[in-house]
Formats: sequence, C-alpha cells, structure tokens
Amino acid sequence: FGMSQITGVTSLKKGRKIIEQALALDPKDPDTHEFLAMIYGAPWMLGGDKDKAAEHRRALQELDPPRSALSEANRLLWIDKDFPAAISFSEALLKKKPESAVSHFIYGYVAATTKTNLERGLASLKQALALPLPVPTSNSPYSQAFIANPSNFWEKIGEIEASLGHQDAARAAFTTAVELDPGNYWAAKGLEKLKS
Repeated sequence: FGMSQITGVTSLKKGRKIIEQALALDPKDPDTHEFLAMIYGAPWMLGGDKDKAAEHRRALQELDPPRSALSEANRLLWIDKDFPAAISFSEALLKKKPESAVSHFIYGYVAATTKTNLERGLASLKQALALPLPVPTSNSPYSQAFIANPSNFWEKIGEIEASLGHQDAARAAFTTAVELDPGNYWAAKGLEKLKS
C-alpha cells in the first residue's frame, strides 16, 4: 500500500511513512527493507538519506542475501549508472560464491547490461541454469523463490548471444525464455527485435 501511494514528492513522504509503519509491525521483512532502501536512496531534496538507505541495505543483506545482491547490482547499474562498480561487484560476488546460481546470474546480468566480459557472462548464465535456486526468506506476497528464474536466465543468454552476433543462438534463447514464461516481456521484445 505504501509503495502504491508514491506518485510524486509529497506522496513519497506519505508512502515512506506507511512503509515505516509496516516495518514496525514486522522488522524482519526483507521486502520492507528493500522498499525503504530504494526510497531513502532518492536525492536528499526528495527526502533521501544515504545513511538510512545504507542501514536498510545492510538489513536486507542479513535477511535475504540473494535478493540483496540483485538489489545492489540494480542500484549500481540503473540508479548510480556506475558500470565499473557493477562489474567489480559481480566479479567479487562470483569469487566469493563460485557455486551459487545467484552469483552466476548476477555476473551474466551485469555482463549483458554493460556489454563487457560477454563470453564469461554467457558461461556464468549457463552454469546458473544447472545450480539450485535459493529458498525464499520472506512470507510477503511480493517474494518469490528468487527474483530471477530460468526464463530470466535464458533472456540474458539471448541478450549476450545477440551482442556477440549469434542470431540463431539468441533466437533460440529468447524462444526458450518465452516458452518458460509467456509473460517475460523483455525476452519477447528481444525475439521481436531479431525478427525485424
């Protein structure tokens, strides 16, 4: 409800207040910490607070490390737009947890997005498909087993294959992604782009 209230600067404060109330009811809910990390990550003139954002990112890390890792990659890629930091983050994560589907997915996701280390990113995504996904830590209706699923893995494989100029392999990967999840918008768009 709090997130649904955020449509502008005034509503940002209202939404944050509602989400803070939700946190008081369940201080161990990773979703609430992730939402607050995003909200407090806004510029200070919009009510952002870097220290509070970092506090909620730390709480998310303790409660749900896989989700925290993906949230951090997203922050570096899409909010900070710091590609070198995102690459370093994904490399460190993979080095720390080389047998983790999450580490391999994030490495491939960052490679696909930044268009760097494509061959290694492709290998990581294929390896992620063979590894078990983490178990959810939240009872929230928003949580999933892991925010990324095999359809997302194949979508990123398709992106990398397309970047490498492997049109047939990209088409096959995007097709697999859509077959696994017909609602995967980005895989469908990738497939459509290859047809045009």
